[in-house]
Amino acid sequence: MSDHGLVFNLLVALPTILYKDVQLDRFIESFQQVAIKWTNETVHFSVQFLNSTDALNTAIIRLAQSSDPTFSIIVSDKLTSSAAPGALAASELTKQLRALFFRSQSYCGLIALYPGENCMRASDVDLVLPASTLQSPTLLREYALKVVHRLWYKAPPSKRTSSSPPLVTTNISSEQFRKCLELRYTTYGMLGYIDREVEDSELKIEMDFFDPQAVHIAALEATTQRVIGTARLIVPGNAPPCSDIKFFGEKYCREWADKEPYPVFRQRLDQGTTASMPIFDTFPFPQTYKRRLRPIAKYCELSRLIVDPEFRGMGVGSALIQFCFDTARKLARKVMVLECAPHHQKMYEQYGFNLIVKGKKIFYSRARELDQMAIAMAAALTDDVAPWVVSDDS
Repeated sequence: MSDHGLVFNLLVALPTILYKDVQLDRFIESFQQVAIKWTNETVHFSVQFLNSTDALNTAIIRLAQSSDPTFSIIVSDKLTSSAAPGALAASELTKQLRALFFRSQSYCGLIALYPGENCMRASDVDLVLPASTLQSPTLLREYALKVVHRLWYKAPPSKRTSSSPPLVTTNISSEQFRKCLELRYTTYGMLGYIDREVEDSELKIEMDFFDPQAVHIAALEATTQRVIGTARLIVPGNAPPCSDIKFFGEKYCREWADKEPYPVFRQRLDQGTTASMPIFDTFPFPQTYKRRLRPIAKYCELSRLIVDPEFRGMGVGSALIQFCFDTARKLARKVMVLECAPHHQKMYEQYGFNLIVKGKKIFYSRARELDQMAIAMAAALTDDVAPWVVSDDS
């Protein structure tokens, strides 16, 4: 961030023939300053046209290796490849770009152009647009602004003041619980994590198989009781009774799923899994670590940690994490695990989390509606927990 706002590097990496009819002055002019809609932070675009993959690689390596965090959005026709009929997949270039930025403190969004007529989806690509979008700089700017908001939300927030700390609690009403699931839907939708089935549902909530048994936590604005953040704690096994911790997901999740005309949520609640926590569905645990996971009642998982974009930087996320630690200890847990995007590793390390696996294979693909790449971390809740971090060849 500069003293005058956020600077986003817009790299248009296309063969000249694709933009030969584009009025470049008009194109660049349309990408002047915009604002983050929740904070009114100013965003400036620095636009570059690159006519070769080599030129793109040179520019990207420079940005990814910058000593200061950078924000970049790449627009290219080389980011997707054909998969099944009517489907697109990430290209080798996309995989290389993602790998480069996963190990960087900088942020990169990808907008793919393809010779079709409709917007599509492809893993690891933020947006897939018809190539004709390039002829409408104003429209392309609107799409680019969506990616700006995604990258802004993924980056550490600027510190901001709040008149009073949030009230964090599990003692919430059914309406407030619904607002938690709606906040998950809108925020994950903004990040591009919601799949089409959920996106098209009438409920406008995000919910999965683990929600009925989870401890659901809300951060409420002190004066209005508005839900401004949420998290859930997955607690497998038999938890000891605790009067101030509420388990209420089973009733409401099933009730709302049954009211939905489309079967998507009923299917998700009924699908079943052999995994006792979401992380076991996705993380390729080494055999050494699997042996350490018994008995499972020692563990819990922090997931679906969301802060309303309007309240980022005000300590809401920190309050939710601390509350989850306190709740887990009350439920006699000894280790808390989580999955997160690689960029969030340093933040969680501040709370005592460490990578579960150290080595070349710390990145892995996770659930279909979330980031394609993630890391797994764990934190000890008591002093008598043996080290759990293992190398990836265990």
